[in-house]
Amino acid sequence: MRFASPIDHEVLVGTDDQDPPAVGVAGDIMVTHPKSLPADDASIDDVHAALADDHVHMILLTHGETLCGTLTRSDVTDVPGDHRALVYAVLSGRTVSPDTPVAAVRAFLIQAEQRRLAVVDAELTLLGLVCLKRSGSGFCSDTDVASRAAATAIDRRTAREQHLPDRTRARALGRGEQQQRRP
Repeated sequence: MRFASPIDHEVLVGTDDQDPPAVGVAGDIMVTHPKSLPADDASIDDVHAALADDHVHMILLTHGETLCGTLTRSDVTDVPGDHRALVYAVLSGRTVSPDTPVAAVRAFLIQAEQRRLAVVDAELTLLGLVCLKRSGSGFCSDTDVASRAAATAIDRRTAREQHLPDRTRARALGRGEQQQRRP
């Protein structure tokens, strides 16, 4: 079995309703399809573009399935855009093994004032990403990410539709411009 059984790592964290029991291991709670950039080609401009999404907090730089480094906004604040991203990448303190208990992951993230950890095996194969919710009370799931992506797509489509001129209005404006051009 690849991951330890969740029952082996049941640990209560906190005592109030905002802090539910943390059960399982990092492999159980990770987002399984995190966004990444190719370590060989990614520039700081690419990193800035990916970080423009306010839900993206950490960029994962990969070579194939291997994690080569991570970057956050604070890592690239004053770095010129044309520089190679991998030069500024960090691994230390930004990875966790899939069998690390959830309570330990949560405690580390809160203590380090971070919200993301790349989940990797001993060979640094990227398995996923642990994402602590803004509230600190839980972790993002694949379902959460998919729902947010769908909502964003709907919001963008709605915004485009609201900015499209009414066809009748567009035709009337077009005719008006043509009439004004005639002497």
